[in-house]
Amino acid sequence: MRLLRVRFTVRRLMAVVALTALVLSGSIEAVKLKQQRDTYLKQAVLHEQKEAFWRKMEQTDIKMAQLRESSLEAQKSMRTTARQEIEALSGARRELSERVDRVLADDLKQKEEFAERYRANVARYHKMATYYAALMRKYRAAASRPWRSIDPDPPAPEP
Repeated sequence: MRLLRVRFTVRRLMAVVALTALVLSGSIEAVKLKQQRDTYLKQAVLHEQKEAFWRKMEQTDIKMAQLRESSLEAQKSMRTTARQEIEALSGARRELSERVDRVLADDLKQKEEFAERYRANVARYHKMATYYAALMRKYRAAASRPWRSIDPDPPAPEP
């Protein structure tokens, strides 16, 4: 009878060891998942900040493009007014008119180039903001399911 009691105790000990191992492995896995979730949340916040930066850049260049366009309209109006005033003058009006036209045309061309550059910047900034917004959503979703693996980040568009 004594032998049976020893076996029963060894079985109990084995069960306790197995149960302890199960609890420990579950605890370790939970810690890993929490760390993974925290990492994903940090990534989401980082990408949210980057998105906000690029959105701000986009808005700034939209305003700059609008200012340049209003400046172009004012320049065109000034050109028309100057041309009318020069035509009213007598004498060397043709030479003066051509000189003013060249100066105003160069200035107008430069302002149009600036406006075009700002419009191009707006498109680039919008792409960057959209890219970081997608990464932010990806990492927030990953943080809600840290046990799943995530795909690597796609390369960032060129700013």
